[in-house]
Amino acid sequence: MRARMLALLAVAAPLAGCGGPTAATTATLPAAAPRVVKVVPKDILVRRAERLCRSFVHAGTLNPPVADPADPAGSVRRATAFARSVVVAARRGYRRLHALGVPRRGVARQRWYGFMTQYRATIDHLDEIQAGVRVLDLRYALQSLDQLRRSSRLAVERGRRLGLRDCLR
Repeated sequence: MRARMLALLAVAAPLAGCGGPTAATTATLPAAAPRVVKVVPKDILVRRAERLCRSFVHAGTLNPPVADPADPAGSVRRATAFARSVVVAARRGYRRLHALGVPRRGVARQRWYGFMTQYRATIDHLDEIQAGVRVLDLRYALQSLDQLRRSSRLAVERGRRLGLRDCLR
């Protein structure tokens, strides 16, 4: 009887631990695959990005409408129509540009990351404008439109420094 109790305790002890993973449970979890980032020379990356921007129309994502202080409701209406018309193409364009890779090192890599960050921010602000309209928050939608203008201007500046031309229309 005593031997059975000891055997039962020996089996139950690891299962009744402090809630943390044990050696038995961590061994069965699959290991996460390392993320591989494609590294491409800057001139090739810029050339591919330009070709990509010429091949698909992103409908002027980086040229959003301007807010009119005299007509805030009309500004939000125009911004919402703009967001709905370009958000899908902008997301697709971001995914395609992201799949091209990154420059090897240095300033070109920093500029590429800066451009992609600001491009992603423009997409996020497009979503925020639509969310503001969905919950009928005019002020939030107008603030998002201002942020969209700022982030698109920064994306254009960073893209020009990188050497992009066709992506900045």
